[in-house]
Amino acid sequence: SNDALEAGRKAVMDGFGAEFLSDVDPNSKSQKKRKGKGKKDKDKNSQEAHEAIRPAIQEGGRFLRPDEVPGHYKQKSGGGVMADRALDVYDLVFKRTAASFMKDQVLNQTSVWIDLVDGKNMAKFRAGGSVVVFRGYAAAW
Repeated sequence: SNDALEAGRKAVMDGFGAEFLSDVDPNSKSQKKRKGKGKKDKDKNSQEAHEAIRPAIQEGGRFLRPDEVPGHYKQKSGGGVMADRALDVYDLVFKRTAASFMKDQVLNQTSVWIDLVDGKNMAKFRAGGSVVVFRGYAAAW
């Protein structure tokens, strides 16, 4: 929904800053990553898939952050392990939703190949590493 799209953008702006906000609609991002192998509509009247789950939207049009979940939630649910697990699930949903509105992570990757030859024997060694240039969506985790 448009409310969820706006709340997702607010979550990124408030929690991470404008430099993390992607200019790509999260609904089209998954198709972009699959290099155009998304679903092809055969019928012009076919509907898009609906959102399965998302964080709760507060008054003011922003998502309820996991640390803002009311304290009475645990009391009403009896507290304990089940309430903790429910909060863990909500935390996961919130982070995944926020990450879908964020720019991609940027890495500098380096590889070094070493070939050793001694007569008839040959050995190849490879070492590699990466340095994070921009955390992007990984900042949500």
